[in-house]
Amino acid sequence: MIEVGMDQHKRFSLAASYNCETGLVQTARLEHDNPQSIRNYVRSLGQNVRASLETTGNWYWLVDLLEQEGVQVQLCNNVETRRLLKARAKNDRLDAIALAELSAQGLLPCVYVPPAQMRDARERHRYRIRLVGMRSVVKNQVHAILSKLNIRAPGTDLFGKKGRAFLDQLTLREPYGDELAGSLRIIELLSDQIKQIEKGIAKNLKDDPRSELLQSIPGIGKLTAHLILYEVGPVERFPTHKQFVSYCSLAPGTWQSAGRRKQMPVGRRGNLYLKAALSESTQTAVRYDNSLGAYYRRLRQRKGTGKAMMATARKLAVAVYYVLRRGERYRPAASIQSTSGKPVLCLGRQ
Repeated sequence: MIEVGMDQHKRFSLAASYNCETGLVQTARLEHDNPQSIRNYVRSLGQNVRASLETTGNWYWLVDLLEQEGVQVQLCNNVETRRLLKARAKNDRLDAIALAELSAQGLLPCVYVPPAQMRDARERHRYRIRLVGMRSVVKNQVHAILSKLNIRAPGTDLFGKKGRAFLDQLTLREPYGDELAGSLRIIELLSDQIKQIEKGIAKNLKDDPRSELLQSIPGIGKLTAHLILYEVGPVERFPTHKQFVSYCSLAPGTWQSAGRRKQMPVGRRGNLYLKAALSESTQTAVRYDNSLGAYYRRLRQRKGTGKAMMATARKLAVAVYYVLRRGERYRPAASIQSTSGKPVLCLGRQ
């Protein structure tokens, strides 16, 4: 077995090959503008090769290239790898050798590498989420313009038919008039692009029984269900729902020292696309699921809207985990019953 550690940068990668039988270590600099040289390097190592890479932002093309050459590829968890190394000396050569040696010893903390087809499907959904986020930023800018000028918009949806008619008839002094007109044009452009992306996603969606199961959960539609399936991959890789919730970046942290204990916010470690999708679905779920809605309203009185929404999204993530793990439809934990003329929340699976 030849273990290869690759310290990847934007224009080049430093590769270190480690022969598990002889212990021989050799390094090579691979230029990214010459993919054929990378192929030649991999072929020169032989057949039984495993490459270890860090989860940088540009690993996709290199993983595709290595897989095409028959190399077994694994991605390491950067944070956990740094904790293992704790080296005072650090450079590209030492980093590459460390990846190869940790992999040879079975100590490299690895993350899931989805197949190429799943990576492409993920990218379509992620692009849509990024566009929706950009549109939300511009919409917030429109609200900020009206707030600066003390203009109160009628209704609740500023970008619906009535709200848009109100915005079109506004005459603002400069520079606010140009800002508003430009923001509205950007929103229209982004909305058209989002519609095109959604049409492309709909064409590539395949019937999946797991998607039907996920759509039984309040707030999760067809697009969100397939996004969850692509982002999660095989749910069996999560032994319990706690690992799954942590992967969704919805698990709060804990700081403890000398008897003192402090709860930390959920943070940004994990899959932020799943976090965004479940957070958005929760806004609908609390209106249609009696148990989740009651939990959200009860927690909102004590913790505020933001923390209550994240805690409810965490419960929704647990429901997603067990729906996928058990292969069963979602069953509400409570229902509203009216036996004496007054609605009562009755707990228990329906």
